[in-house]
Amino acid sequence: MNSKRVPLAGDVSNSSAQALSELAAHTTELLESNSLDARFARKLLKQLAREAEAAGIDILEDATLGTSLKRLKKSVNATQAGELVAAAAELRTESGSTENEKPAGKKKQRNK
Repeated sequence: MNSKRVPLAGDVSNSSAQALSELAAHTTELLESNSLDARFARKLLKQLAREAEAAGIDILEDATLGTSLKRLKKSVNATQAGELVAAAAELRTESGSTENEKPAGKKKQRNK
């Protein structure tokens, strides 16, 4: 199944830049208060950008919307990075290794 959305002829949105900006800001607030999953927030971010494009809004020209989307993206990235660090730390503790230990790898063989 192809997950790419194919735009239809006359695919136009009535969304305003102000509404999209407020939705992005509210999504950021929910994400930062741990009320919203970061993966879902990333999907909303992509949809907000598509909606702005369909409404004919240039994100680079609309400072408020651009700032709101950038803040949401930064928050999503920070949240997902924190989740990744926490998962890596949990894996280290489960495997019994410490932060100072180097991961086990192949030892170089010397030719004699």
